[in-house]
Amino acid sequence: MSRALGNWRLDLIQVIRSGQPWNPQVPGDLANVGRDDAYLRPNLIGNPNPSKRTAERWVNPEAFDIPQFSYGNVGRNSFRSGAVCSTDLALSKQFLLSETIRLEFRAEAFNLFNVMNYGPPELTLGESNFGRITGLADNQYPRQFQFGMRLSF
Repeated sequence: MSRALGNWRLDLIQVIRSGQPWNPQVPGDLANVGRDDAYLRPNLIGNPNPSKRTAERWVNPEAFDIPQFSYGNVGRNSFRSGAVCSTDLALSKQFLLSETIRLEFRAEAFNLFNVMNYGPPELTLGESNFGRITGLADNQYPRQFQFGMRLSF
């Protein structure tokens, strides 16, 4: 009985981190400096925080304006996406089949509690999805289970 019920190994990884910093961007070369990358930031003209923050409305798009012949007044990394929290769990046991042969059973769960960790919102001012979150944070996926066995000899 103790061969089956005893000597199990439990591994736990808990990740908790603050959200990813991000910058709203304005497309084009409106500061007229000859660059075509997304270097330009908008002007902040109102409160960027909506009364109720959701994935559909992470920031208030009406709080931003496109600058003309200037760089915009929004600071670098002024905004953050939501915090990330994830729990991974592994349960394993080794069975000794003979003096030199071992069988290991593993059951693993990734994002055990199925927490949806949102990524940053759409960054480009003027896009229809600006301020909306349309994806998950980097390396964050819905709950996954994995089972495996390994024979060592």
